[in-house]
Amino acid sequence: MMLEGRVAVVTGGGRGIGRETALLFASEGARVVVSDLGGAVGGGGSDASVAQSVVDEIKAAGGEAVANGADVATMAGAKSVIDNAMDSYGRVDALVNGAGILRTGKVDEIGEDLWDEVMRVNLKSVFAMTHYAAPRMKQQRTGSIIAISSASGFGHYGMSAYITTKEGLVAFTRGIARELGEYGIRANAIRPCAETRMLLPDVVEDMNYVINELGLSRLLPRSRSRPRSRWSSTISYTSGVPSTGSERFGG
Repeated sequence: MMLEGRVAVVTGGGRGIGRETALLFASEGARVVVSDLGGAVGGGGSDASVAQSVVDEIKAAGGEAVANGADVATMAGAKSVIDNAMDSYGRVDALVNGAGILRTGKVDEIGEDLWDEVMRVNLKSVFAMTHYAAPRMKQQRTGSIIAISSASGFGHYGMSAYITTKEGLVAFTRGIARELGEYGIRANAIRPCAETRMLLPDVVEDMNYVINELGLSRLLPRSRSRPRSRWSSTISYTSGVPSTGSERFGG
């Protein structure tokens, strides 16, 4: 158990890469706050059982975890998640910002509401969570904050809103790395290309259109998708909270 005594908060922890990350952290002894609104991939709706099911799985394996179903794209929701961690476990060692939605559409066809909602969930949530986690980590003089960007940030057809948020996360991470580094807090962003529910049929259709109809395969990332479990190991390694066999990474 390499993570005994550590506490990790994982937003978007109920599904996909977030779920695999929460399970991996717990398997290494970390106590985990699984944060997930349980909404649809394009936003909307909520389901408390999404986060709770991961907590149940962690507990069944002998680990410790609590669920939080708040909307982390609101300041009150983000605060409740960090408060949940502090009330339950007394500290926050790692924050993995994985909450996000995906909506597609060409730039001249999407509306303001779509654009604003993608920005709210994918970008504001990361600011809000970091805003409340950072003071706790400063007090501890240690911590790790990871943003889940995306390989799509290099450019995808019909995804201007989504890719804007994912590149925004990279810039945000560079900024907070400079601000928080003196307190022993690491900040990193990763760009996964993974097999998750965000590979929607309409996204795949857009990709095929770019390749087959327009002949513009160069607009798509060349990296192959990796299983979600592979990316959870990358997140663990990057956080400086290593999985078994990893060396400590301080980025």
